[in-house]
Amino acid sequence: MSGQSYTSNFVSKLQRLRRLVNGTGGLLSRIDDEIRKLNANHFHLVVLGQFKRGKTTFINALLGEELLPVGIVPVTSVVALIRYGSEKKAEVVFSDNRRMPIDCDSLREYVTEQGNPENRKRVGYVEITYPSSFLEDGIVLVDTPGVGSLYIHNTETTRNFIPNVDAAIVVLSADLPITESEYRFLDELDEHIDRLFFVLNKSDLLTPDEMTDALSYARKVLNNKMEDEHISITPLSARNALQGQTTGDMTMVKQSNLSNFKKTIEGFVGEEKRAVLHARSQDRINWLTAEALFTAELELKAVTTPLTDLQAKIDQFISQTELLKSERESFSYLLQGQIAALSHWIEIRIEQFASSEITKRKDELTGWAKDQSALPVREFRKEMQSALASVLVKDFDAWRKELENLIVTKYDAIISIYTAKTNEFIRRVLQLSADLFQLEVQPFEDVHPMDWKRSFYYRMSNDPFFLEIDTLKVIAVLLPDGLVRKRILRRAQSDMVDKVTRHCGRLRYEYSIQESYRAFQFDLNEKIDGVINEIHSTLNAAMEMRRKQETTIASHVGGLQRRTDELRSLQADAQLLQ
Repeated sequence: MSGQSYTSNFVSKLQRLRRLVNGTGGLLSRIDDEIRKLNANHFHLVVLGQFKRGKTTFINALLGEELLPVGIVPVTSVVALIRYGSEKKAEVVFSDNRRMPIDCDSLREYVTEQGNPENRKRVGYVEITYPSSFLEDGIVLVDTPGVGSLYIHNTETTRNFIPNVDAAIVVLSADLPITESEYRFLDELDEHIDRLFFVLNKSDLLTPDEMTDALSYARKVLNNKMEDEHISITPLSARNALQGQTTGDMTMVKQSNLSNFKKTIEGFVGEEKRAVLHARSQDRINWLTAEALFTAELELKAVTTPLTDLQAKIDQFISQTELLKSERESFSYLLQGQIAALSHWIEIRIEQFASSEITKRKDELTGWAKDQSALPVREFRKEMQSALASVLVKDFDAWRKELENLIVTKYDAIISIYTAKTNEFIRRVLQLSADLFQLEVQPFEDVHPMDWKRSFYYRMSNDPFFLEIDTLKVIAVLLPDGLVRKRILRRAQSDMVDKVTRHCGRLRYEYSIQESYRAFQFDLNEKIDGVINEIHSTLNAAMEMRRKQETTIASHVGGLQRRTDELRSLQADAQLLQ
């Protein structure tokens, strides 16, 4: 069967399924989404990567233009979908499905954390059309906020798009080893996406020998994790590729190795894309059909159950689900305790670092001032300022990266427990309704941590840490040089304490995970409640139908009874006349 015939066959199945589904709920919406995607021949290729891996620069390099905004701090805050179009255009799709055309130069105002902090503009996603040959065969590039790094909002990012994409490009960094959070992230991807392409970006930062070692290490880690010796991993420099294309330096483009990666993707698109697309569509059709079948079977059993028995079963369903909700609430309290413990652990680690750093740097500054006492005052002040700023930035960045990896590991463990419990609750709700009406539970698609995870993102200001140190200016008029140096030292130590204390205080705000956890809890509870409410709605509809049937039968019986009474009366009167 040709690719087009497969598509027509899938669309026909979905349209038939749509006709068999009652109501206008979420199931119909998902069926319509799948029909639109098949008809459009869209193949969603999501680009994923942690903060500072060069993900957005890589997408711009694929397109040959700096279309999406980039920056030195986390930029992307909402999803951007880029598909082929004869002209460059952009449209914002808000959470309430409103659409608003915008100029591409205004993208920063909607897709970045700086222009749209915490997604206050309620953007669902941004859809961009672009005349790139790379997109002509139906590829839709999906740019998402980075994973494993810190903003606690972004509820419509990975959750909405990862489970529905067809393949993924994972951007790693040649100058940084694969992190633990990236390693865990592969597990989540593997559950949703059949085909992964890996890019080892920033190859221009390494020597050829260093690049060989980095590539060998990444391939070894990925092979072990994915249990696949044929993983596609391409080293390249997205920055050089983009710069070469925008300046016309084709030598730089060639050296970036972008063309080899494009060949890999184009070969996949030509040979495998349609098969992967159809396999993914078949999976989604199977899930949708199973959900519709279970609902229909439940409704059929309900409407054919005697009214008294049906009411008893509905009462039992309500009673059992209330017990489940109570159990869920108790479980939530336990996890809230773990979240509180994690918050306390973070607080202690921050306090320990601040205390240790302040003590250590005070001693070092005192020793440095003694060793450099021969320097002229102006140079003494300048060198101290430079040394202090440099060491604080280095220490703080190294400690922060280590702390973040630990936080993400601990936080992910809690979230994984919650999603596993959510799946257990959903299974128990479905099994309860099935047992009440002697039905077989249809398979359902599990909720995965990937579906619901709100990765943390930095809430940093644009100012680099500690680089604004300027309080070492001391008016040295008429004072001896030795006294001036002592004052400079005291001011430096005081300034250092202030900077460490202030930035550690800012981390307390950045690492506040209570809000993120409440959002997780709300979404997962909503998922469970949605299943309960859908089943309850089906049973109530059946009850209403049975009541109408009972009323109709009772009315008919009453009429027959009156006719019988009248006929008997008439018969009795006739007998009296004899």
